Amino acid sequence: MKTPLLFAALACLGAFAFAQDGGDEKKVRQIQSSEIADGSVEVIGKLGKPLGTVTTILATPFEGRELDVFHLKSRVLLRVTAIDGRELDEPLVMEFFRTQSYKGKLESYLHQMKLPAGTQLRGRPTYYQVYETGRFAGAPQHEKVIWQDVGFGFETHLNLLDEKLK
Repeated sequence: MKTPLLFAALACLGAFAFAQDGGDEKKVRQIQSSEIADGSVEVIGKLGKPLGTVTTILATPFEGRELDVFHLKSRVLLRVTAIDGRELDEPLVMEFFRTQSYKGKLESYLHQMKLPAGTQLRGRPTYYQVYETGRFAGAPQHEKVIWQDVGFGFETHLNLLDEKLK
């Protein structure tokens, strides 16, 4: 009588241990930063292309306060609706920076940010030549950094090279 009971207990314990020991856990793959630098590992961005790949997107500038995300409220963002002519099922929201060689008119949109409260930025769909890049940012989980409003993690953004109105 004790043997079947012991066997059942061990079976339950084994099933519990399997469930706890990674049945659904993500496997973390560690790489050396040198693997990215030497090109043996490529990081794929939100656009679905390796970081640093020049591509054309269709996007509309908008105010970050529309998202009600604290660290984006004061930013102008891009709502990406197409990549290399392929329409997206769901738009991507991307942060961006202008490169020094950028020749576009986005400055006029940024100037509109000084409009009175309640006035919305009305960007037009525009084709941008961009490349996506990334970085680690934020504060580590257990650090109490007063000015940090996001946790530590990898984020990507677009660098604008040129634009052409739709």
